[in-house]
Amino acid sequence: MTVNFFLVVAAAFLVSWMIGANSVSTAFAPVVGTKAGGVLRGALLAGIFGLIGAVVQGGTVAGTVGSGLIEGVELSTATGSIVLLTAAALIIFGVFSHIPIPVAFTVVGGVLGTGLGLGYSLNTSNVQIIVAAWIAIPFISIFLGYVFSMILRSFLDEENSETKLGALVFVIGAFCAYTAGANLVGLAIGPLVHDIDLSLKILLLLGGAIILLGAWIGGPRIVNAVSKDYSELGARRSVCALAVATVIAQVATFMGIPVSFNEVIIASIIGSGLVVGVGGIQLKKTAKTALSWIGSFFASLGITWVASIVFL
Repeated sequence: MTVNFFLVVAAAFLVSWMIGANSVSTAFAPVVGTKAGGVLRGALLAGIFGLIGAVVQGGTVAGTVGSGLIEGVELSTATGSIVLLTAAALIIFGVFSHIPIPVAFTVVGGVLGTGLGLGYSLNTSNVQIIVAAWIAIPFISIFLGYVFSMILRSFLDEENSETKLGALVFVIGAFCAYTAGANLVGLAIGPLVHDIDLSLKILLLLGGAIILLGAWIGGPRIVNAVSKDYSELGARRSVCALAVATVIAQVATFMGIPVSFNEVIIASIIGSGLVVGVGGIQLKKTAKTALSWIGSFFASLGITWVASIVFL
């Protein structure tokens, strides 16, 4: 076994951990925000449901990442290690900076960067679909979050909603974490699919298990931050935010499109919070987060482009 093999496996485990800590755990932030669950318990449950989603539905996105972005080329252990190590470094930076860096942006940017650096042709149709989805998702999430919250607001006042919707917030949060695991595990194990003599299901199970540990041990910080920093959440807005995020991410998963779950759920939280006006939204932090998302994509693309020219 080569050094590149061990590097890509270690990097895949590290990215899986970060997915659990930085993305899957975000799904339970509204649950914690409505006091339907504590931070530590919410992070653990997010990881469990993320593991289930990874095993059941994770293969579609894994195929896109492993062989669907570069025309006629499957990722090798060398390119995979560069992509995943770069993504992990950027995500770790985001965790310590209290900024949720999208795993999808860093991994996809890394794959594209290595492809360009090695002179390969990109699968432009797939890339265009993914980028279009990334651009559209915040607007769709904000709009649907606002509409759903307005509809629910007309049927339930805030006092009644806290008792009637508490259980529903928890159930939708669980499905949201499941969907996050289903979409995001492919970003970590996609580069391994064509280089390791293990079945896809085994790889998904291993990736999902590391996601669980990442969410349980590393997720409480992000859960606490997202539940407070972007919008003041009540039960009504939490139900709407989680429902919107789950629907959008499920559609993307079926289509094999890797999406930023942080982007989806934070945008839906913002949209649901707009029913009480912009005063409940942390606009400065939201703008900073959006810029960090864009920057992370281009940083990953640039770093891997240079690294592939120098080392491969």
